[in-house]
Formats: sequence, C-alpha cells, structure tokens
Amino acid sequence: MSKTGKFNLEKGGHGIFQRRYVVTLLGFLCGMVTQTHRINISFAIVAMVNTSITLPNLKNRTIADCETSYLESESTSLVSSKVPEFNWNPEIQGYILSAGYIGYLFTQIPGGFLTARYGVKRILITSILGASLCNLVSPAAARIHPYLLAVAQLFRGMFQGPPSAALAQLSARWFPIQERGYLATFLYLGFPMGGFAGSLISGPISEIDLDGGWSLIFYFFGLFGLLVSVLLLTLYAEKPADDTRISERELQYILEHTSGNTVQQNPPIPWKRILTSLPTYALLISMFGQYWMVFYFLTIHPIYMDSILHIPVKENGLLTSGPQLAQVLTGFIACWFSVWLKYRSNKSISFIRKGYNTLACSLYILGMLGLYLSGCDKTVNEIFLFMASSSVGFSFAGCLIVAADLSPTFCGIIMGLGSTVASLSGFIMPILIGYLTKEEQTMIQWHKMFLIAASVVFVSGATFLTLGSAEIQPYDPAYITDTKVETKTDIPSKNIDKKEVTITKF
Repeated sequence: MSKTGKFNLEKGGHGIFQRRYVVTLLGFLCGMVTQTHRINISFAIVAMVNTSITLPNLKNRTIADCETSYLESESTSLVSSKVPEFNWNPEIQGYILSAGYIGYLFTQIPGGFLTARYGVKRILITSILGASLCNLVSPAAARIHPYLLAVAQLFRGMFQGPPSAALAQLSARWFPIQERGYLATFLYLGFPMGGFAGSLISGPISEIDLDGGWSLIFYFFGLFGLLVSVLLLTLYAEKPADDTRISERELQYILEHTSGNTVQQNPPIPWKRILTSLPTYALLISMFGQYWMVFYFLTIHPIYMDSILHIPVKENGLLTSGPQLAQVLTGFIACWFSVWLKYRSNKSISFIRKGYNTLACSLYILGMLGLYLSGCDKTVNEIFLFMASSSVGFSFAGCLIVAADLSPTFCGIIMGLGSTVASLSGFIMPILIGYLTKEEQTMIQWHKMFLIAASVVFVSGATFLTLGSAEIQPYDPAYITDTKVETKTDIPSKNIDKKEVTITKF
C-alpha cells in the first residue's frame, strides 16, 4: 500500500487475461452450474407429472380481498397440450423436490474438511462432475422408479454441498485483499445468473418434442456441468505458485497481498478458538439472514402471488426469473462500486463489507414493508418485489465473502459451518408459512410473514453491523498484529528466490 492509502494495481499486470481473472470466471461458472442443477428438477417435474387441475372449494377457503375471477378464466389454460409421462402423487413429488436440499445440508461442514485435506481443485471437479452425472442419469432413474429419481437428486445435493467451502478457499488463495471485494462478488454472481439462465431456458427446452422434452433439461445442464469440469481440469491451478501460465509480476503481486499463501498446509483446526470467537457467531447470524432473503423468493413468495394476488401462471413464471436477474444487476453494481472505493477511499475492509451488508438488509426490509402496504395493487407489489429481491445482490459483497477475510487458512471450515446454519432457513420458512396459513389463506396472515421476514433480516444485519468483522482473526496462522510485518514465504516457481515479502493489512 502506498502512503496515500491506495494500492497500485499495475503491480499485478494488465489485461483481462490475468490468471486471477480467469480463476474468477471459472468460479463464476461453478456457481452457474450449481444453481442450474439445483432448480432444473423444479421445472422438469412440471412437464413430467400429470397433475389434475381443479378449482379450489371457495366455501371452505377464505380469500383475501383481491380479485378471484381469474380462477375460472385461467383454470382451463393451465393444462398442457403435451401428455405428461408420470402420475405421481403430491407426496412423491415432495420427496423428489426436497431430496436435493437434504443432501446439500448434510455435506456443508464435511465440505470444509474435504477442501482443507484434498484442495479446491479436486473438490470442485468432483462436486460438479458428480452433480452433472446425477443429472444425466435422472431421466433413466425416473422411468425405473420415482424413488430412484429421489436418490439421484439426494446425491446431486450431496455433491453440491462442498463447493461453498471450496470457493471461499479459492478467494483466500487467489484474490488480493484489496481486490477480493469485487472479484469474489463477481464469482458469487454465478449463482443468481445460473438461476436466471435455468429459469429462462428450461421452459423452452421442455417444449421440444423429443424424448418427452423434460429429459432434455437434465441432459442440457448435465452436459454444461461436464464442460465446466473440463475447464477446471485444464485451466485451474490450486495455488498461484503452482500455475505455469501466471506471469512473475502477477504472482509476486498476489503473494504480497494474500495471507493464505504463506501458512503451512493442513494445520490443526483450532475449533475452540473458532467457536468462541464473536465474529464467527456474527457471521453465522448474518448468513442466516442473507440465506433467508434468497430462499424467501425461491420458495415462499410465488405462493403469495398465486394464492393472494392471483397473478396468472405465465406471468408468475416470468417473475420467478426476474429476482435472479435483479440480483445479478445489483451484484455488478457492487463490483463496480468496490473498484471505486478501492481507488477513492481508504476505508477498511470491515467498513466496506458492513456497508454492503447493511445496504442489502435495508433495501430488503423496505421492500417487505412496501409489500405489506401495497395491498392488492399488483404493479406496486411488483415494484417492491423487485426492490426486495434485488437487494440480495449487494450481500455478495457483504457478509457472504467474509469467511475468507476472517481466516484465509480455515475459511473453508467457517464457510461450511455458516452455510449449514444458514441453510436451515430454507426448512423453517415453508413450515412457518404453512402454520400461518393452514386455517386461513388471507392477506392478514401473509402480512405477519412479511413482518417476520423483515424482523429476521433486521436482526441479522444489525448483528453483523455491530459485532461482525472482516479482519483476520488471531487463531489464523497468518494473523499479524501490526499494520506491517515481514514474514518468510516460499515462491517455488517462475525462478523467484526465497525473499522477504511485505504483507500489508488493508
């Protein structure tokens, strides 16, 4: 860092083909693959299963004071012209749809251990290749027995757990501290971009008159995953020093501004110090709030649009992909603003992370309060829906990348722990809304859900703002107490001898 508090990016070289940028793009593609595999079962099962469309018994159902005439006019249009292949009851469909999320929950923490032991490259390739193969065999499994399809989705979810920890470790090793804000943000934008692409492409694919149409969804995204696996195998190096394509200038730049490359491999995990650290718990609470924001729009809000606002099915489908695109757009804004802050400000990393996280939470809360006050006005509802859903994009530059800041060495473990706790929100919300609306499906009951959602996010955001940190923690081997410290590091490639490297804390 210069005396003015600004970093000289030119030390890292010029051009978009710098190796750290290639690694960022690979991480972005990993996120895309993971999210497309996660949601394509939801689109495929609509075309796979023959569901009878019946009008609700209005005598036994309390309808909110929104129009209901669409029920008669739209009901006949819901039946597809294609004859579905299977006649599975809703219980079996539920098992199939939930199997992937169960597998995902179980492998979050083990993913941290596996990443620490076997490295990022092996974990990412194994995870994406395994999930892709599960996708490719899903059509055959479905035609043998529905529970075999559920097993395939269970294993697909298990393969998708470890990448959370692996991507956090990738960020710690490859992204210089002063660039981590926008590089890691761009990387994690792969997840909403995958959701958007999957939502947009799956529908037209399912309409193709070949092998039922629905099977092509699994084949298309399965092959996409195989392609990304090949790219990882050929283009990704475990550490910058292992990369034969990296320039000496970029290697030196990365090593000088990352702490994770200077510590021993596979050191003992300081569980006691991690679990007694206040920033750890602040991160867990804040991640729970951020996952709540994401899962709410994936699992809950479409029910509100259908049962209360009575938005037609086709329009509802378009709005499903809208939040994903909104998150990508706000995420790009966060990337750009991170670059601006890096050159124009000497604010600490903690200040920047907390700022983005607080912005995300604030916009979400305002959006939920707007939905609370919108009533049956569909246009106003959609405006506040866009505000609340787009806020998630800013969180990618907030608490979601803090694990790599807290501990470059153990960030995989911390991210796995945080993702496990945060993923519980995906189970809590359906149960909660089911309890609130089981007796009466009314606007009043949904207003309670809006206030609960806003409260959860407020608590998570306030916790991270007051108790959170993005500073490296004392339990990490790379911890430094002064603003500057000289430490030995090995630079085994590019003919660079062992030398003194100055690591500056940003």
